[in-house]
Amino acid sequence: MREPCRLFRTEILKPLQNNLTSTAFLTPFQSFMERNLRRARMELTSICNPLFFTGELLHSLLSVESWMVSPHLKPTQTPAKTFHVYRLIPSLRRHSSMATLLLPEEGLSLMDAKHLGVLTYHLFAMIDLTDLFDDAKFRRSLFGQRLRAWSDLPDNPLIHGIWQTSPKQTTYFWFQSLQSLCLIFQTWIKNLRYHPTQGFLEATDQSHQGHLILDGATPSPVPGRSENLLSALQQYDATIAIRWYQTSPHDASCTNSLQTANVPELHQSRQL
Repeated sequence: MREPCRLFRTEILKPLQNNLTSTAFLTPFQSFMERNLRRARMELTSICNPLFFTGELLHSLLSVESWMVSPHLKPTQTPAKTFHVYRLIPSLRRHSSMATLLLPEEGLSLMDAKHLGVLTYHLFAMIDLTDLFDDAKFRRSLFGQRLRAWSDLPDNPLIHGIWQTSPKQTTYFWFQSLQSLCLIFQTWIKNLRYHPTQGFLEATDQSHQGHLILDGATPSPVPGRSENLLSALQQYDATIAIRWYQTSPHDASCTNSLQTANVPELHQSRQL
């Protein structure tokens, strides 16, 4: 367990204090991301919508309890000033005019998904960087390594064919994978909040250095049961393997899930 890095505290949290609910462009936020993404060889200003980088968006992203990632909540029912994975889409210039939380009619292009994956990873990684903008510590974390794997999916040659053939279906399942990952960590963090010790236990190593140890218990989706964070992540890993490497998005299960989850809302919004 580590506190946010010095760079993040001074360059992001400090300016954010006076802009928590502001919808105005937050200059330090974009400047920090520009510098951060140069390591990924991505030119932020040529790809991303500047109006995306606001205090309101950053605050919702950092407020884990405001993540609207439950599978029981329709994107169009998401309250204002909260975070939903579809709120990442308007970061792209091509989709900057997106006004409702619905997937684009044809899904995301493979190139847009690549850019969005890189941006999303670094939006979270910026909390745990060295002064030289190295993200190695975050990349090795339980959340970081899975977020990196998710962000790299559009760059995987095994995925290119299915994405280009069925961009709408593949876009939907790609975002669903991110939402599931966020839900696991949100559920665990919420559980820590109501732990008798707020989930924090102290321990001392052989060098007498103090450390914080987090309780790994997390509620289970099965009523009356609880499970461990690591076991929940193992189930997630298995689901990712099945979805992206063992099952084609063209089969009936994929098509049916997409039709019931998103397409009716999309068609309805177009008719209105």
